[in-house]
Amino acid sequence: AVGAFKEGSISKEEFLDMEQNACPTCGSCAGMFTANSMNCLMEVLGLALPYNGTALAVSDQRREMIRQAAFKLVENIKNDLKPRDIVTREAIDDAFALDMAMGGSTNTVLHTLAIAPEDGIEYALDRLAETVNG
Repeated sequence: AVGAFKEGSISKEEFLDMEQNACPTCGSCAGMFTANSMNCLMEVLGLALPYNGTALAVSDQRREMIRQAAFKLVENIKNDLKPRDIVTREAIDDAFALDMAMGGSTNTVLHTLAIAPEDGIEYALDRLAETVNG
């Protein structure tokens, strides 16, 4: 939109309308960029509550999710449940399958591959290729 506005092919009003609707609130942009892509993958990995990747940053839904996440965290601590107990090689496969299906950020590959060894999982890049190619 910036380029179109600068070259005069859209009016200032059209530009401002696009800007307001493309990024309607604070927080991460509403697009499927790194933040939202990783939030969606965290759901599949079992490390985030459902809808974490799609709830707007400033919404009643997000505030309720924060409250529920706090309760879940306390429950997990009481039960001595750690991320290493939750994340599996198969969950990583599923996360990459979701990433490819939704057209997520390419940065998710780097971040998710970094999660694997932290959870004691060896995850080769070849496995990613096998997962997404079926």
